[in-house]
Amino acid sequence: MRFRLIILLLITVIGIYLYQIHKAPVHPTDISIKDHESFRLTGVIKDIDDSCNHDGICRIRVENIWIVTNLGGDPSPEMVEQRTIGKIFLVGGQEAFNIPKDYVNKKVDVYAKKIDETTATLYGTSEYYIKAVE
Repeated sequence: MRFRLIILLLITVIGIYLYQIHKAPVHPTDISIKDHESFRLTGVIKDIDDSCNHDGICRIRVENIWIVTNLGGDPSPEMVEQRTIGKIFLVGGQEAFNIPKDYVNKKVDVYAKKIDETTATLYGTSEYYIKAVE
């Protein structure tokens, strides 16, 4: 009986973790660059996920691309080549740890690394950035 409870608890924890990572809808993207190359994008923030405050991934969706801004806990090698991370600049040029929720529908300039068709990251070089456009 105890073994079954442990297995059920483990399955529940894994399910919650996977839900947090994949709770946002995946949309096709029109970025034509190859995976793992740097790119620039100007667009509007459509959604903000601040799960890194709870040991998950913080990210924003600019148009159809989710951009990882911070990782909570221990980052996986698949998501991060190194711990070097770009910067986030709010309106007025103020540097921030993450983008506030009230920045949804604000325009931003992005320089990041493409991971796949729907994901990019600020991890990899300190030259990457997200800048709010005033």
